[in-house]
Amino acid sequence: MPVPKSHYRVALGDYDDDDSWIIQSKKGLIWMNIPDALSSLLNRVPEEDILDFSLGSEGRFYIRYMDDGQEKRKLSKYLWEEMGQDHTVELDRLTLGPDGQYWGVRVDRDGFSRTFEQVDDSGAFGDRLVSKIDGIDYFGEIEFVALGANGDWAFGVNGRVECRGSNLLRKRITEGRKGGKTILSAAMSPRDRLWFLCWDDGTIDYWLPGDMTDSIDSYCQLRYSLMSKKSRAKKAQTEYAVSARELASVNSSTSLRLLDNRYDKEEFSRIHKLFKRGWKHDHKALPDIQRIFAVTLPDPLEHSYLAYKADDYTNDLSNSSNRVVVVARVVLGKSKVLRRNTESLRSPPSGYDSVLGEVGIDLNYDEQILYRDDAIRPAYVVIYEP
Repeated sequence: MPVPKSHYRVALGDYDDDDSWIIQSKKGLIWMNIPDALSSLLNRVPEEDILDFSLGSEGRFYIRYMDDGQEKRKLSKYLWEEMGQDHTVELDRLTLGPDGQYWGVRVDRDGFSRTFEQVDDSGAFGDRLVSKIDGIDYFGEIEFVALGANGDWAFGVNGRVECRGSNLLRKRITEGRKGGKTILSAAMSPRDRLWFLCWDDGTIDYWLPGDMTDSIDSYCQLRYSLMSKKSRAKKAQTEYAVSARELASVNSSTSLRLLDNRYDKEEFSRIHKLFKRGWKHDHKALPDIQRIFAVTLPDPLEHSYLAYKADDYTNDLSNSSNRVVVVARVVLGKSKVLRRNTESLRSPPSGYDSVLGEVGIDLNYDEQILYRDDAIRPAYVVIYEP
């Protein structure tokens, strides 16, 4: 069963010209003014089997739940058709908004996840969201997407939040950031400029109707968090970290597959963008990529961290004008953050698995330092001409 990524689940909607909402925490599940079809389902399914839900305008809803060991989804009548999606499509997530707006992730038959959306102000929303998710390994790195009235929206990617909303909402987000907090989830109403924020420390902020605030305050307390204490402790670390010991047990035989930009366009484009974004040299022009090879491994590891071997560490050969960069999937484990060069360090500090170098005292670029070969898995080989 999927592990909750937020302390509480809250959805805001509109039904019969009035506010509707659902709140879920370890205290239980409570709702108000939702369609009978959804209410019947919530009464039937055990609270612990509810995995995700969203409310939209005019009684639209989406819910994901477990039933007899199988993950199932139910949508309000005609919602599949409104979204232009086949009802057999596997939905990974779906956020509903006002006036039939939506944003979602579906898993196609080829196994790839793809987003689909119908959002007002889609230029700003789409451009900003796409700029954040371009090149990420998987859509699980998107913490939340919220759509609200008056063209309001918010989304969080890897702890960073962007939004269009009321002055109060933006003020609360700014104050939370300055306090060192991170938003785990957010909800917006399709009816009015109402909103809810859940922070990583279990505290909440909201602007909601009076008849909902008592329930929010009662159910959304850290002692009722849906996240286990172990999950909370690991939240600051990468969600998909795998131990180096597990890596060592995987067969390491490899082969290279040349990516053809005609037939492997999506994969080629993704690595090309990663290379461009990782090029940090102000005094060096962005080079032309000549070829990209995918490193094919048995038992490939999914959802792992991508890193680059820096151009500064390459050597020029007399018989070739090309250089090679390895794009690697690495397991950082528990990392020690340092902001100055430590060339004498031959192993991670006691109690740590790796070192994260952050721009600071004498570091110009962020970098990751690992000390075990079995924590590094090559993913792509990029050949370029400087």
